[in-house]
Amino acid sequence: MNNDAPADWATLRDETADLISSTTVLGVLYAFSVILYYLSTRLLYSQSRDIDGKLSRRTLFTFALASVMIACATIDIITLNLYTKTVYLDIRALPIGPDRTLAKKRAFTIGKANIVVTFVETTLSLGVLSWRVWTIWSGTRLVIPVAIFSLLLYLAATGTYISYIIITWSIPYSSSSTPSLFERVLSASVALIAASTVFMTLMIVSRLMVVRRKHIKIMGKTESAAQYLGITAMLVESFALAVVWILALLICPLFESAIPAYNFFNASAVQIQVLTYFLIIYRVFSGRAWNGQTQSRLSTLQWGQGATQPADTTIRTISIGIVNERDDSPAGNIHV
Repeated sequence: MNNDAPADWATLRDETADLISSTTVLGVLYAFSVILYYLSTRLLYSQSRDIDGKLSRRTLFTFALASVMIACATIDIITLNLYTKTVYLDIRALPIGPDRTLAKKRAFTIGKANIVVTFVETTLSLGVLSWRVWTIWSGTRLVIPVAIFSLLLYLAATGTYISYIIITWSIPYSSSSTPSLFERVLSASVALIAASTVFMTLMIVSRLMVVRRKHIKIMGKTESAAQYLGITAMLVESFALAVVWILALLICPLFESAIPAYNFFNASAVQIQVLTYFLIIYRVFSGRAWNGQTQSRLSTLQWGQGATQPADTTIRTISIGIVNERDDSPAGNIHV
């Protein structure tokens, strides 16, 4: 009898959720990321050429960053599918012996490789989030302390993640248990990544909410401000989708019945962060994201009535000069 076969209904349920999350769900999320990658790079190319038709270094860097993110998503879906195939098909189909041991070693190596991919994606995603914090808080008195604290959290999260990778890759396949240092570093890495993401998200949301409240109090709801201060805009700007996934990964392990949900959130974590990244990048390239001139543009809105306007009060934009501004376990698919 195969000792690795599902023992009961609960195990079968958990494995089914893991299989669906690692294949179908990942495929759907990856497809959305590819579409947004194409749309974003197309906008970037069409808008960033100079008089000679050449692309600037900044444009090339942005394109390279987007390409690295989609590459991470591609490698993630490949490694997770290989891991799933090895665990659920190859290992269970092989009798106990050298071939099965070799298959388990292969799954072990694939799991560790996926951790490296997750690190690259997480580091870049947090970096972009910190950039959005700086952009949205620029021009305020608190921009320096907010940006510095965000940067410190980012560096701490990156440092502990690097330590986690080093310890993970130093654990041999033959090890029957993980060292206590591994558990401590893993916990610290998860906590710092969660703290970084949640803090920077709250900073973005709080800033946009303050501006939104002031704008509505003075001007009412306007279409010109909706693209920057609407609820959907704030959720996209703040990487709120990634925060939901991180919080779910922290909460689900507290409940034994939530293992299928944890498998779902864990398997799709990288794809969600990549998708969140491309959502904000697409807004930036399409001119709908908050930038260094947004506050100035919103400040130019004044009450007024034109000769051809209806009797009721409306809002018009007065053209004025804009001040320049600074512009997961070693053998598993753990996404920290």
